[in-house]
Amino acid sequence: MAPKARQAFTELALSGLFESEPSTNNPACRFAAKHPLYTHQAEMLARGLRNGEPGIVTSGTGSGKTEAFLLPVFACLAREAIHWPTPAKNYLGRRW
Repeated sequence: MAPKARQAFTELALSGLFESEPSTNNPACRFAAKHPLYTHQAEMLARGLRNGEPGIVTSGTGSGKTEAFLLPVFACLAREAIHWPTPAKNYLGRRW
C-alpha cells in the first residue's frame, strides 16, 4: 500500500476494530496497537490486498476471525478513500 493509504488504513483499524492507545513515537499516526496481529489476521490482510487470492480462516472461538475478515475490507476502503473528494462543509446536516 502507498504510505498515505497505509496511514488511512492504520487510523481506521485502530479507531475501534483493534484495541489501541495514543501513539507516542509515530507522529504520522495518532494510535498505536496494544497487541500485535495474530498470524492468520496478517496473512488474510496480505491475501486480501492481492487480486484473485481469496482466503479462508478456520479457527477457534475468540481467535480473531472477524478481524481477519474485516482487515482486507478496511484496507481496500482506505486505499480507495484517500482519492475521494472532500465533502461539502454541511454534508452531515443534509438529509439523504
